[in-house]
Amino acid sequence: MTGTVRCITSTRQKGHRMVYRHEMGETAHKELLATLQMLGGFVMLSGYDSEIYRDILTGWSLVQKEVSASGQRGNVSRTECLWLSPRVVRAQRQRNMFASA
Repeated sequence: MTGTVRCITSTRQKGHRMVYRHEMGETAHKELLATLQMLGGFVMLSGYDSEIYRDILTGWSLVQKEVSASGQRGNVSRTECLWLSPRVVRAQRQRNMFASA
């Protein structure tokens, strides 16, 4: 990837600067999601909610959890997301592997 990298601004940008040193641009996110959809195995993807992810990962399940994170202005509440591929969901139905989570 070359040139200017635009991150998913709704989850990653703070004001005029990026929060992390290394970011994936929107195109890279779309490429990642397309690749993950082609995998036949168990796939779990951790991150934040995003319209791009919701649009591309159709058929996947989304588990959300409110968590506390440390920020420059103290603790902040965030919603962490875990995207589960259809195969993970099928296995979960057979054996509830998230019962203690």
